Amino acid sequence: MHHQVAMEKKNNRQAENAEWAMKQCGNAALQAGISPGAVVTLKVDYRTFFNPKGLVAIVYGVNPRTGAVKVCCEQGVITHNGDKGDYWVPADGYLVKAKAGSFSPLSHELEQVRKLVEDGMFTGKGCPRISYTKMHQQQIGAVSPLKKGKGCGCKNGKCGSSCGCRRKKQSCHSTCSCNGNCSK
Repeated sequence: MHHQVAMEKKNNRQAENAEWAMKQCGNAALQAGISPGAVVTLKVDYRTFFNPKGLVAIVYGVNPRTGAVKVCCEQGVITHNGDKGDYWVPADGYLVKAKAGSFSPLSHELEQVRKLVEDGMFTGKGCPRISYTKMHQQQIGAVSPLKKGKGCGCKNGKCGSSCGCRRKKQSCHSTCSCNGNCSK
């Protein structure tokens, strides 16, 4: 009986501490200047990519209670895995680079998206979705080291006519099914 009462008190204390911590995160994010139209750099998990670059995105939704944000880019809404559900990036998953309304050097396409967000014209509904991984691949111009290249049909060190690299007039590389060891 005493153990059960002690555990209830402990659980209540932990819930209160969690609420306090979320409120602190929300306050810190708001003080950092997070609002729709802010430019942020999303942190990429080091387990996904060896030397990740931050993903530049525009905030279009803010949860002031927790500091979490919804973000978009020129390809559409950025999600965790590319599905249709909204993804709230937690407060420790991004860095604020520029507040809404302030200057930030962006590509023309990303600047257009930012203008839509700042004007209140961007809702995120009906927009294409892109995952963190695909966004990072596009930004650095690489493919995932975990996946073999599509279309490369090289086998046993011989590059055939079905090789995607040959059709694109490129040489095979380490992400091909032949690991770039075929002899052309």
